[in-house]
Amino acid sequence: MGGRVQRLNGNMLLLNLYLSQAVILLTAVLLLWWQGRLNEHLFTWREGEDWGIGALAGLAVVLIDWLLARWLPEEWLDDGGLNRLLFQNLPVWHIAVVTALVAVAEELLFRGAVQYWLGVFGSALLFTAIHFRYLRKWVMVTVLFVVSLGLGWLTEWTHSLTAAMVAHFLLDFVLGVCIRLGKMPGAKITEE
Repeated sequence: MGGRVQRLNGNMLLLNLYLSQAVILLTAVLLLWWQGRLNEHLFTWREGEDWGIGALAGLAVVLIDWLLARWLPEEWLDDGGLNRLLFQNLPVWHIAVVTALVAVAEELLFRGAVQYWLGVFGSALLFTAIHFRYLRKWVMVTVLFVVSLGLGWLTEWTHSLTAAMVAHFLLDFVLGVCIRLGKMPGAKITEE
């Protein structure tokens, strides 16, 4: 792990995550309200169809991410140890809470509010840019940008945030649990 990550502990990282997601969620709600779009029409509940589409999309990305982690050199995918530090000691229920919050907050902001103004491509660029810790890793930036484009297109296709939120949640949750259990290739869990 890098020096900066070693100075953090899991609790401080978790607190920072909760605070940043609160800011993202508040920003999303304010922008959607200002756009006059803060209503139930952001979501659809078509007999579970959007949930199923989101689940398939999320699990497809999990598979691709797992294959990349298996085949590519570990340093190409190293995020500096932040994901490992965040997830390695959290109970599974807490991983579910964290990843649900992230999925709802980020999708409300980027696919709900920002995509309305900047389109799929612009919101994907902005989404990628805020994940600045990945910007020096071309594989991670590329994957993040393509996943963000996919979430944007999913939102356009379904006319709802539901599928994108489900996909985002499943991706983060499954990978978080895999890190927690030490089941990701390259996810060497060590006691420090």
